Amino acid sequence: MWIACGWLFDLHWLLLQFALVALPPLPPLLCGSEAVACGVLTRAQLRGTGVRRLCRDVYTASGTRLTHELRCRAVAMALPQGTVITGRSAATLRGVRLCWPEDDVQVLAPLEARLGRRSGLDVRRTAIAPDEWEPWSNGRIATPLRMALDLLLARPLPDAVADLDAVLRAGKVGRAAVAQMVAERSDNGIVLARRAVELTDPRAESLPESKMRVHLVLDGLDPCPSTGSRTPAVASPASISRSRSTSSRSSTTATGATASRGR
Repeated sequence: MWIACGWLFDLHWLLLQFALVALPPLPPLLCGSEAVACGVLTRAQLRGTGVRRLCRDVYTASGTRLTHELRCRAVAMALPQGTVITGRSAATLRGVRLCWPEDDVQVLAPLEARLGRRSGLDVRRTAIAPDEWEPWSNGRIATPLRMALDLLLARPLPDAVADLDAVLRAGKVGRAAVAQMVAERSDNGIVLARRAVELTDPRAESLPESKMRVHLVLDGLDPCPSTGSRTPAVASPASISRSRSTSSRSSTTATGATASRGR
């Protein structure tokens, strides 16, 4: 009897493990509560290893490759209406990779939004004008100009310049438009933002190069980004031989002239 009970227990444990691992085909993102309510998944499966939690109530299959765009889409599903993805996250979504997959998603939240602290989010509360966002996925993304503003505000000067350099280099926004925008605004930190715009140079080819240039400027130097490399000319053996022959004849002539003057 004890053997039979033990066998039944092992069978039950194996069936439970199979239920946790064997999942139906899943979309790239799914709402956990809706999946359970519709019978697609069980609560035990949501707690298992077959799915990965990206943010509150949003999951993906554990085998899905994690990218910052995927995390932004998950955040867009989970956040209250009116929040806007901005800054480095918005730049990454627009093709300028400023974020790694594990970086926090940067969002703007309206002042009236009820949004507490959440892991994986970098939230800035501010008023958001209707012309400062565009529809994206299940949420909103900042316009290029608003994105540029949030790359500048409340950022260390070298980081702000480097990120704006990358956006300008990619042609996502124009320097003149950014300069006009910061000149007309009065946000906290706008003075430093204007200084960052003055220091931008889209000729910089990388973020570290931009940051180094800013540090050099702050130290009183005047660096200029390199726009290309020059390959030094390599003399051929024939040219070297001709050069030596010419040099030898010149030396002989000079020696003869000196001897004549001596006589």
